[in-house]
Amino acid sequence: MARDVWEKTCSDRYLDILTKHRVKILDDLKTRDMAKLKGHGPVGIRAEVWDGLVDIWLTPEWQKKSEAAKRSRATAPNAMLHTRGSISFGAHKKKMEAEQNQKVSWRDVYHKTHKKKNGKFVSERSKHFAILQNFVTYMQENLDIALLDKYGEESSSYPEDASPRPFILKCRDSNALVSCSKFTSLLASKMSST
Repeated sequence: MARDVWEKTCSDRYLDILTKHRVKILDDLKTRDMAKLKGHGPVGIRAEVWDGLVDIWLTPEWQKKSEAAKRSRATAPNAMLHTRGSISFGAHKKKMEAEQNQKVSWRDVYHKTHKKKNGKFVSERSKHFAILQNFVTYMQENLDIALLDKYGEESSSYPEDASPRPFILKCRDSNALVSCSKFTSLLASKMSST
């Protein structure tokens, strides 16, 4: 049993290593021509074995499977895809802060891990979540200021329904941006009418 698990895990990781190396070499060579991979195998794989793998990757059957898998990953409707592998958000945040020599927000980390190199989000769901994230941040930053301007320092004079929390939570849970925009309109009308 343990040996089966070990072999399955090694098999999965080995495929990941080969894929990452293949992508890295193609990026380094600034090409998408898989035939150029020959002679550029990773350390620990004999050249004839690597070149044999490249021959397999060049076959129409493998290309067809690869394209089908790419389309499947790209069209997964409810997938929250990201682009930075299995590294935690905390590790990404630390790395970004070290690179930029300043604090970075979690929103910046989200954008870095959920956008492609061309700047577009990896999925519609990731894009909608970023929009929602911006809305929630805006509401949290500006509601207190608006209430303070309208009602002064004494929070007991605030209307009971002035808190955005239930609406924000509803938006987060259901990804219902319409509810959020209705709430913004509702809040604006309440603030101007009282």
